[in-house]
Amino acid sequence: MSTSPIGVLVMAYGTASGPDDVERYYTDIRGGRPPTPGHLEELRERYAAIGNRFPLLEITPDMERRHLDRLARVRAERDADAHARTMTRLREEAARPAVNLMPAIVEAVEAYATIGEMCGVLRGVFGEYREPLAV
Repeated sequence: MSTSPIGVLVMAYGTASGPDDVERYYTDIRGGRPPTPGHLEELRERYAAIGNRFPLLEITPDMERRHLDRLARVRAERDADAHARTMTRLREEAARPAVNLMPAIVEAVEAYATIGEMCGVLRGVFGEYREPLAV
């Protein structure tokens, strides 16, 4: 196998989570058929060639900064009154039994509410599930 990097194949199925996951991952995407020992060795070599990690899943400091900048810009430019109205509607409808929340959620998204903001409203109404401790 060549030691110079040529490229990275991005698969619709994702990637192995690490070097120890290569066999399980390829067996899974091949419908349960494990790779041959030779093929498995080649796959491990290829994975090692890219640093035993999937670089496209990493968030760089620059990516984080740009994302947070976009988020701040959206929050600053959105209609604050419309956003507040949709958050109130979501809260009120979530508090009522047997209400379809999808229209309120869609309206909140259209007012540029973030997933975190909507989840915060829903946590305020429903609480947060905590798995019981079993000893």
